[in-house]
Amino acid sequence: MDPVRQDAALRGTFTVPIDDEVQSDPWTREYYAPPWPEKTVKVSFPLLSFRETVFGSQNEAIDNASAQRFLHDNGFTAIKHRSALHSHPSGTSIFQDQHAMDTIYCPEIALLVQRLTGCKKAFTVTHRVRGVSASTNAPNVAKPLRIPHNDTTPLGTRQAIRYSRHDLRDAAEEAGILAVEQALYESTHGVKAVDKESQAFEELYNFPVPGPRYATYTVWRPLKLVTRDPLVMVPRREIETDPDLVLWRYDNRVPGPDGDWLRQLEMVKIGKETVALRGPLDGDQVIEAAGPTWRYLPDQQPDEVLVVQLSDTASLGPDATVGGGTAHASPDLGDAGYGDAHESVEVRVIAIW
Repeated sequence: MDPVRQDAALRGTFTVPIDDEVQSDPWTREYYAPPWPEKTVKVSFPLLSFRETVFGSQNEAIDNASAQRFLHDNGFTAIKHRSALHSHPSGTSIFQDQHAMDTIYCPEIALLVQRLTGCKKAFTVTHRVRGVSASTNAPNVAKPLRIPHNDTTPLGTRQAIRYSRHDLRDAAEEAGILAVEQALYESTHGVKAVDKESQAFEELYNFPVPGPRYATYTVWRPLKLVTRDPLVMVPRREIETDPDLVLWRYDNRVPGPDGDWLRQLEMVKIGKETVALRGPLDGDQVIEAAGPTWRYLPDQQPDEVLVVQLSDTASLGPDATVGGGTAHASPDLGDAGYGDAHESVEVRVIAIW
């Protein structure tokens, strides 16, 4: 079969929870475990390549500038980057080596985010490898995550800078973030930075002057050519304006140096009224949605890295121009996909300006 290519008719099938469920208690779930939905439907959305937008030139400087603009406008981008671990004799299993990740790969990714965004500091807070076995170097049988989601919210990042690591909290204090947020708390009559009901807090964060900027990114690299189950993304605004979809927020329990804490995340759900209008659906039936259109890199190579913005304080408030937050997932391409499941390495980064 020919490699996956850009096709205006290409669609991906997602597993989308139905928006009729009650939040479960995060303290009773395992670490990092989301409230797994009981009711889901299969929904296909159109997919579109953004390769030509970010890799359309033979000039690296021009492509990097295009990548920066695309990130600013949409909340995600792609950039060329080759790791020193690519030439390691252990092959892709080296990405399971904790020492190599801590001393080589994560510092590379922190520097990549600094150069791409212009931030002063970048902290790599977590990393995860999928589809690679350290002992056999063979793909495992774990299924790609079909549920569209966002791994943090603005509140989730505010929680992370306070509770995940002492050095991150110290950097946030040095940058003036905690002082500004404390002053905002006092001026909003008790709306704390880590309160869930924080809409007023977020609307005022950059008013009348911009608050200190910080953001969370995930940096996703395939470890071999992606021929199926690509990572696909859509700007947050396109979910928010879709009449059939909602961003549903929930909490995960996370371990920290001073004890367990809660981080807010979100997943994309479909309205139960939308599902009801389709009539009874059997387990294999797929709802074909007109939109939104999800973007991806066809034939993504190991030196083509996706940078996905999960939250950014520059996106807060009614006058923001920066794209804020990105839903993402790995849909089924049907007959357009082939080969083994993808292998990938993902690093979470918190950037401070």
